[in-house]
This record gives sequence, structure tokens and C-alpha cells, in this order.
Amino acid sequence: MSSSNRGSRARSSGRMTYSSSDDGSCTIPNIPIGVVRIGVDYDEPIVGGFSGRMLLGSNPKSKITLKDLPRLHQAYDIPSYASLHAPSGGERANWNLPGWVCMYDLPFKEGFRFPLPMLAKEVWEYHLVSPSQLMPNVWHALMAMEVFSEKYAIEFTVEEVLRAYSLKEHHTDKGRYQFLSKLKSSLIVDLKDCDKHWKDRYFFVSHNVLGLPADCKIPHGWSSASRVNLLFAWVCREAQGRVDRFVEFREEDRRWQAILSDLNLRGSSLWSQVPHHPEGFGAMERLQARKKQAIAASSAEKDVFNEFVEKIELSFSSSASTHSEFGPHLEEVNKLLWPKDKDRFDQLGSKSSLSASISHAFQGMQGLMWANEKIQEFEKQVKRLNCQNVDLRSEVRGLKTCKKVLEKLNGELKTQLDVKELDASRLQPTLATLANVQAKVDMLEGRLTNIALEAEIQCRGQMAIDFRDGKADSWNVTQFIADYEELQQMRVEEAIQANNLAISFGDMTTGALGQKD
Repeated sequence: MSSSNRGSRARSSGRMTYSSSDDGSCTIPNIPIGVVRIGVDYDEPIVGGFSGRMLLGSNPKSKITLKDLPRLHQAYDIPSYASLHAPSGGERANWNLPGWVCMYDLPFKEGFRFPLPMLAKEVWEYHLVSPSQLMPNVWHALMAMEVFSEKYAIEFTVEEVLRAYSLKEHHTDKGRYQFLSKLKSSLIVDLKDCDKHWKDRYFFVSHNVLGLPADCKIPHGWSSASRVNLLFAWVCREAQGRVDRFVEFREEDRRWQAILSDLNLRGSSLWSQVPHHPEGFGAMERLQARKKQAIAASSAEKDVFNEFVEKIELSFSSSASTHSEFGPHLEEVNKLLWPKDKDRFDQLGSKSSLSASISHAFQGMQGLMWANEKIQEFEKQVKRLNCQNVDLRSEVRGLKTCKKVLEKLNGELKTQLDVKELDASRLQPTLATLANVQAKVDMLEGRLTNIALEAEIQCRGQMAIDFRDGKADSWNVTQFIADYEELQQMRVEEAIQANNLAISFGDMTTGALGQKD
């Protein structure tokens, strides 16, 4: 970002602009809340609402404020025409603000730059998720795949990504999604969500800086990612071959930390619009250099100020006569002027100096009035938060009461369960006895069946011998048939009695259990 684009900073009603006129004065347009203006940074609440799940634990308040936005512009090469918004009030990462998209600070530290890379755009548009819903391992994987495929001339699209990874909702951070490898050897190695303290550093960026077309389906706020478990419909025989070619490289070459080095990023399309810096002077080096310069400048200014204060000795008299004389006071106040200020006032003259002083005093009054309004707004917010706190405490008390009722109900159910278990233990010996009886009955039935078969065979054999030897005349056929029919009737009656006995025993057992319940 050039110095002309950065210009001087000015603050009015919670906004910051980077445009400056030829005379060095800043122009701050009157921008209504909820409207995105190019090159203007915000920290006022924007009309909008939360989308997805509102979990304050997973979405803490951002630590990035309005004064941090100029540093983000410079450190991460964000174009000067890109408007940034520092979250304020209740705005969280899953907030849906028209014209704005939430971005975390972590991807920029790892090498992400605007505009949005093509591979990331295709993946987000396919899964219908917002950039702020992705865990760090997704950012690492997408950026590393983009840089690696360009470096080794491997054509890589969303189809290859879907063949290698599946997007799955995090088991604890609901609403956030992570990559799970489908391959034995992951494309990008060491993808672990081990980053800490990244969820409280996010800001909003105007949607136009992402470089997306008007018909893009990437949502501004959080969504439910309805295509996570949907199989992709593309058919490309070369896709699997490109994935296999990617895996053939050594694991050392496929580590995301090695791929996203400053040298590889400068040679990729991710940094196509990033100004070139000297070799070995990457983003981290630039940040450290700026930090050292700021510390040195602050230390030098502090030493000069301390030296100036040590030389000043103000003595305002408290006598009654001095209150009516203005001259002694002017002499004491004159000691507070810097030498360069005296020279500047001498060049401006009395009238111009007076006009400048009045202008500065008026600006100071405006600042005090603005601060007073902010304090009043903060007091209103505190009152509103106190009311919410009272409501939450009431809900907590209600939940505690419900907990006690549930614990009591749990104890009763446990007592009933113990009674049931005791009844079951009492019935076990009876059931074992019945099992033994049933086994004996089965054995006797088998024995009776064998005896009946033997008798039938012997009878038929004897009758056949008598018939062969001509002794059939002595048979009483009528009596034999009557005896056979009587035997069949007896068997039917015995079967009916056995069935009735089993039914009565079952009713008796069920009735006994019901009385115990």
C-alpha cells in the first residue's frame, strides 16, 4: 500500500478513512450505518442479525478494534479501497451483516491474501459455507494445495479436493467445519487444529474485495452446509490420476508449513497482487521490523518529552490578587510551548495563530461532546446487559429447579429398576426349574414316540405274518378300527388339555408380575 493511498487518518463517529486531499486534510463522508463505502473503515454496529447457531462460547467477542485496522491494511497488503469493519456491540463471527464477510486473522498470518483463490472459491461455493466457518486445517489445506499444484503444474479443481477430503462439522464447535482425509496418505501433511487463541481475532471485510461474481453462492453469514454429505456428480477419469500424482511426492515436500513458505507464496497466484519485497524479507519479517520501528520511535518521543517536562517548573500563585491578573498565568502557560511551536506561531502571525487555536479548541470540545455521547451509549449498553444478566439468572434458577425435579425422577426410576431386578432374580430359579421340567418332558415325549413307533412296527409285522400264513380269518376288524378311533380321540383330548394348562400357567405368571409392579 503506497503512502498516497494510506494518507492520514481521521476519526469521526466511529469511522476511519484513508483518503486525503492535497492540503493534507482528511475528508470523512457522512456514511449511514449498514452501507459499505469504498476505503472507509467502521466500528459502529451495522444493521444485521446472527445466522446459524448463536454460541457465545464458540464465538467470543473479537479483540480487533478500529485502531487495529490500519495495521491490518499494511501488514496483510489489503488494498486501500477495501473497507474493513471492527466488530462492536454484540456482533460475532456468525453475524450476518449485509455487504460484509467475516474473516479471521489467522489465515492472513499463514499467507492468505485477497482476492479469494480460485480453489477456495470453488470449495466454499460447492459446500455453501462462509469463510469464517472453516477450521484452520481447511485454510492450511486449501492454500497449500493451490500453491503446490501451481508449483508442479498439476491441474487441481474442487473435484480433486472432494476425492481427497470430506468436510465434516466439528464435534464440539458446532457450525465450524474441518477436513478429514479419505486417503491413506493425506495430500497435505500435518493438518492439525492445534492453533490456539484464534477465535477472538476476526473482523469484517466488504464483500467486493473477495473478487467474486454477482451470482456467487458463497453465503455472507453462517449456513448449515447442506452439501457436506452429498456425493459429487462430476465424472473425470483424469481426476484420480492427478490425486495419485500429488501423493507420489515425498511427505517432507507436502507439509503445509514448507509449502506456504514466503518464497513459494511469492511465486504463486495467491500473492499475484502483493507488492514484491526483497528476498528473505517476508510478511513476518516486515511485521517485526515495523514493531521495532514503532518501539524505537515511541522510546525517542518519550525521552524528549521527559527531558522537556524536567525543564518546566510551573508555579501558579493562589493569592486573591493573582486571580484578577491574567499576565502571570500567561507567563506560566507560555512555558508549555515547544520551541518549534513558537517559531510556527511567529510565522503565522497573531490572527492566524488565534484562528488555529480557536479551531483546535473547538475540535477538542467536539471530541469531548463525542466522548460524552459514547459514554451515554455505553451506559445504555451496560443497563441493557444488566437486564439481560437478570434474565439469564432467572433462567439459571429455572434450570436448577428442573435439574432437581429430574434428579428426583431419576431416583424414583432407579428405585423401580431395582425392584424389577429383584423380581427378575427371584424368578430365575423358577425359570430354571421350568427349563429342567421342559427338558424332561421333551425327553419323555421322544421316548414315547420311539415306543409308539416300535409298537406300530411290531404290530404291522405280526399282522403281515398272520396274513401270509392264512391266519387273517381270526382278526376282529371291527374291534380294531374302534380301538384305533378311540386312541386318536384320546390323543386329541390330551393335546387340548396340555395347551389349556400352558395358557393358564402363562396367565398366572403375568398376573403375579403385575401385582408386584
